[in-house]
Amino acid sequence: MNTKRNAKNKWLRRGLVLTAAAAVSAGLLVAQGPGFGRGPGGPGFGPDGFGQGRLMRFAAHMLDLTDAQETQIKTIFQDSFQANEGLRSELKKIHEQGEEAVKANKGEAEYARIANSASPLVSQMIASHMTAMAKVYQVLTPAQREKAEKLRADFRERIQSHRPNHRRGSPPQQ
Repeated sequence: MNTKRNAKNKWLRRGLVLTAAAAVSAGLLVAQGPGFGRGPGGPGFGPDGFGQGRLMRFAAHMLDLTDAQETQIKTIFQDSFQANEGLRSELKKIHEQGEEAVKANKGEAEYARIANSASPLVSQMIASHMTAMAKVYQVLTPAQREKAEKLRADFRERIQSHRPNHRRGSPPQQ
């Protein structure tokens, strides 16, 4: 009985550490700023990269955005990006602290402390993203909103169809 409890606690601790690491990683992706994932100087998540990148062109094409709508949406993304500069900077510092802690083998308690320090920043970043997306949603016409929802549902369905049919976070079956 005690062995089962220890095994369960072990998986719970691992899950918490992985969750914290995922939260920090998500924040770090956003913290990378312009050019992330596209090579030096390429379009990334920066104010110009995201607004002028493939995603914007795709959305403009699929939703049949007017020039005025495109301009409004680009401005929303640029403003959001600039407003979050401080958050990205702080998340980058936390990432560097995490790297140093790993190199020094500080242990799970220190890793959890560092990850927890990122949590409020990641929450603020998510709230800011939601605010920006709400503004974008208001720029769309009812027909464009409907089409956007259908595209989102289709995308989620494709993602779900590629996932394995096992529960995430469960210990492996023996």
